[in-house]
Amino acid sequence: MSLPPAEAKKEATKGKSSRTTYETIKQGVKQLYPPETATNPTNIDIVFVPGLGANPEESWKKGDFNWASDKNGTAKDYPNARVLLYLYESAFHGPLKVDQFMDNIAKGLLHALQSKRGEQINRPIVFIGHSMGGLVIAKAVTMMDTQRDTFRKMFEATAGCVFFGSPFNGAEAASVAAMFAYVGDKFGQATTSKLLDLMKPGDASLRELRADFMRLVIKLPTKIELYCFWENHDTDPAKMASEFIAKREPAMTGGRISNVLYDIFKQAKAPFKIVERESATFGDVVENLGLACNHRDLVKFDDFKDPRYQMIRDPLKKIIHGAPLVVKNRLNATRDIDLNAIKSITEALEVSTISRKKVSQKFTPSSWLPTDKQFSEWLAKDEDPHSEQKQRGDTLWICGSEGRGKTGATVAALEQVDKVIKEDEHSDSGKAPILMAYYFCDPTSDASTAEDLLKSLLLQLIQKQPLFVPYAKQFTRREKRQAVPTSVENLWQSLQDMLSDDIASSRIYFVINNLHGLPQDSDSTKKLYDLIRAEMQTMNDDDIARVSIRWMFTSRKSNKSISDIVNSGMVRLIDLEDEKYANQVQLELRKHAQKKVAMLGSEKGYKKDLAYFVSSLIGNRAQNTGWIDMTCGQLEELPESENPLKVRQTLKKLPQQLDDLLDEGWKQIFDSNPSQSDKIKNMLQALALTFEDPTLDELTVLAGWPADAGAEELRDLVGRCKSLLVLKGDKVCFKSPIVKPHLVRHANPLLGVTEEEIKWLHGELAWRSFSHLLDRFDKEEPAAQEAPEGESGDGAEQDEAKSDAAPSVTGEEEQEPEKDDEDEQEEKVEEEQEEDEEDEEDEGEDDTDDDDDDDSSVMSEPEITALPYMVKHWLHHASKSTMELAEDLSLQESFWKPDSIIRARWLAQYEYLTSQYEDLDYKSLSALHVAASAGFRQLVAALMDNGYQDELHLNDSLVNQPVCHGPFWISLLHAMLTGNLSCTWLLSLVGLISSKS
Repeated sequence: MSLPPAEAKKEATKGKSSRTTYETIKQGVKQLYPPETATNPTNIDIVFVPGLGANPEESWKKGDFNWASDKNGTAKDYPNARVLLYLYESAFHGPLKVDQFMDNIAKGLLHALQSKRGEQINRPIVFIGHSMGGLVIAKAVTMMDTQRDTFRKMFEATAGCVFFGSPFNGAEAASVAAMFAYVGDKFGQATTSKLLDLMKPGDASLRELRADFMRLVIKLPTKIELYCFWENHDTDPAKMASEFIAKREPAMTGGRISNVLYDIFKQAKAPFKIVERESATFGDVVENLGLACNHRDLVKFDDFKDPRYQMIRDPLKKIIHGAPLVVKNRLNATRDIDLNAIKSITEALEVSTISRKKVSQKFTPSSWLPTDKQFSEWLAKDEDPHSEQKQRGDTLWICGSEGRGKTGATVAALEQVDKVIKEDEHSDSGKAPILMAYYFCDPTSDASTAEDLLKSLLLQLIQKQPLFVPYAKQFTRREKRQAVPTSVENLWQSLQDMLSDDIASSRIYFVINNLHGLPQDSDSTKKLYDLIRAEMQTMNDDDIARVSIRWMFTSRKSNKSISDIVNSGMVRLIDLEDEKYANQVQLELRKHAQKKVAMLGSEKGYKKDLAYFVSSLIGNRAQNTGWIDMTCGQLEELPESENPLKVRQTLKKLPQQLDDLLDEGWKQIFDSNPSQSDKIKNMLQALALTFEDPTLDELTVLAGWPADAGAEELRDLVGRCKSLLVLKGDKVCFKSPIVKPHLVRHANPLLGVTEEEIKWLHGELAWRSFSHLLDRFDKEEPAAQEAPEGESGDGAEQDEAKSDAAPSVTGEEEQEPEKDDEDEQEEKVEEEQEEDEEDEEDEGEDDTDDDDDDDSSVMSEPEITALPYMVKHWLHHASKSTMELAEDLSLQESFWKPDSIIRARWLAQYEYLTSQYEDLDYKSLSALHVAASAGFRQLVAALMDNGYQDELHLNDSLVNQPVCHGPFWISLLHAMLTGNLSCTWLLSLVGLISSKS
């Protein structure tokens, strides 16, 4: 039962001997734990903010237990925390009444806190607020954001907020209190506070504060953690009135005002909740919990063992214990991005890739894929966080033979992932972004390797999310450090590091098309397959912290490594050869046929009835897109004057199997050009074995024809093969990617070349290319300028050799030959980066980057004097040939001897065209280094047999001291890591060289 005013007066005056005045009240931040004199280190700030008109220190106390300041309270759970209490004036009645404003209270909190924190600006902060104290915290957070220059890093350092009954949607009690303040104001015993007006339900300023606060909570890369507690029990207004009046100063109690206020509170309404659940929480967006108490007792507990206190400990622990990591990740995520580092990484990882735009123009997206169950589940647009079936990683594998629609499915998948990403961006979910990276493997290009695939994936992720930059910095040269080799293992590890960063991304999609298109005999491809298999096995391991990952591959099943993964049960499988997909595949083939025939009909002037017949017949007979393309190519070769009957007859006679159709196409070319048949076959023998499409001039050399008239004759022959060959600019290309592999497989019946003779053909191509290089590089240089007095002739010759090896080396190096190129370059880098050193130190001593632009000031582009194909591929052809060729090449002393001008000139142009030696100094490579880096084991053995064994123990310029048996092994290791040398080959070579040592 509540006390009447007279009794309240007696209770209020009992035991009081002193009064609190404006002069004695404290303001600012008070440290509750540890004591100010303590020396034990702390790593987090926990800040308590009391409610309206409350005694700041008594608000958290019941009896003898104050959980904010007692050693058995907050300090017991968080001994490394600094517990702070915000003291401020907010009374709206009594002798300490003030006309206070929310902006002023919040700003006071920030200034006091900033002063307390000093230079520890990265120290995490967790706020705990009761009632209006929660609104003060919310207002302070909005000020941190808008006044970042003033309150430096405070916004980023705010890890979490815990609210006890904070009225974010207002409180009816505020209206009652406002009425009390209004009446009290008339008698001079209260003031009409703006804070009470703010807390009235429906107040516009309060709605704006709530909206701004919630927007900022999810604005940061790692959102501010929130938790809300609300009252389950009502508050009796009559009892509240008695206590309200009893706590006032004795001199102000009694008389008319006390009786009036008591009647107001008593008659206000039946018991009610000061702050309803709907106002004290943010709905289901933020976790919340109701406590069995009234509003005032939300933050008052009997002791440490109080069941209600035990209930709030777990939510508090989750936020407070996680605060350091949250702020660390957030500060890393909001760090300044080094644009120079991005540039350097781009140059290190950039590879030639197939354009998605070009693929999309050529291939129609599969219409059936978006509705396929396996694909839809893999896409996982809406993940249920409570689902027991939720997987962090998922893999979809689409298999099928050539032309069954794998690339069309890839194009469709990319479009669907794009939609998911755009929907996520528009939803403003507050999560880290969803990202995608893709790669189209090109089986017709020697440049499409496992390393290229991983480089492309890494570079795409970095370009879309610069926060990934630190995970790839090792691939760039840094001051006093060489770049880490871009091997499959190193690239894969970098990718794994990115996948563990849930700050930069919430989900990543990887889409890899035609995985079988990688070089199947390459050691790096085999390593990649092993890593993919391991990824499938561990991607859902709970012990590995990673973002959500989606892998999608398309490939044939002919490769055993791929087949083993596909059949392992670890992936979702769409087998385009399966009968259940027959209708979908045939539908896509008919669409492809309609598209090709429409283009053909427009070019040839087909009438609608003929176009319909051709489209229908091709669409129904087709088993793959390759057959459709080649069939339309055959029809394209018919003269435009041919009548429709001839078109129909030709179409009906065409073989229905792709291999038969291609065989028929080549035979028609040979039969149509009997006098040129041998020359055409000679041209095709060279073209079929090329590692990339050659130009007419390059193919002239490869075919062994005279340079003066060969190119024009080749142009004529290519024109005679226009159903299967095409000129793209100056390059000779096969009309379709399927033509070249078919020609190699059927080389014996079509070109009269056996498998053994293919090795001899490679040897011929190697000799022709090598002879071209000798012709271009074995030339006298113009007489050098007279050497300065005292400079020996040998030194001048060495300078000339260096100049040929790297035509752009500056004169400064010639004047100081005792300094090697690396030292000169490092000195230049240090001088040019002197002004930036202080900024780089902030990121750590090891993160200092060389500006790649420095290289351009020292090294310029060499003049390309030889045909690029010969420069890049003569050793490749040689390595595919016989041991006899290796023996013959090893006897070319002018090329292999130390300080060979020819080899130096070739290496300069080879490095410029390929960047093969980007991690090594090519100018110091010996004959054995060159042979080993090409993976040419027969040549290594032949060179050692012919007088170059001493080079086994030479150092190149990037090796400070011999490792194992010298730099040769470093070169071997480099070749192995870049996929040019298999582990098996390396081990076999160990025995070979050991026997010769």
